[in-house]
Amino acid sequence: MREAGVNSVTLGVFSWSRLEPEPGAREFGWLDTVMDLMHANGVGVVLATPTAAPPPWLGRLHPDTLPRDENGDVEWWGGRQHFSHSSTTYRRHAAAITEDLAARYGAHPALTMWHINNEYCTADHGDEAA
Repeated sequence: MREAGVNSVTLGVFSWSRLEPEPGAREFGWLDTVMDLMHANGVGVVLATPTAAPPPWLGRLHPDTLPRDENGDVEWWGGRQHFSHSSTTYRRHAAAITEDLAARYGAHPALTMWHINNEYCTADHGDEAA
């Protein structure tokens, strides 16, 4: 990246399942390594909250986090954007991973800004959304 003249990189956009492979577990080692490498090579990091792609366990354990289509059918977990913005459970888990990222990397010297969402396109026709 340094040789190519890259001076900024976005990290972590769809990494929630890697950061939290099971409920409450945190796997930050790989991101620590990348953040440190970017800093050592003069590349700034735009660190993303990973909330656009919840881990599969979230939808499996908490079906209330899954969106419903216009017919009321559940859109099951397994791809990006498989969450209901209105779900209290989703928001609680999203806040927890985001707060942990902020606590861990907020003062990291590579961090230049936060990327707080990606692809604002999720629709939900479920009860909480209504």
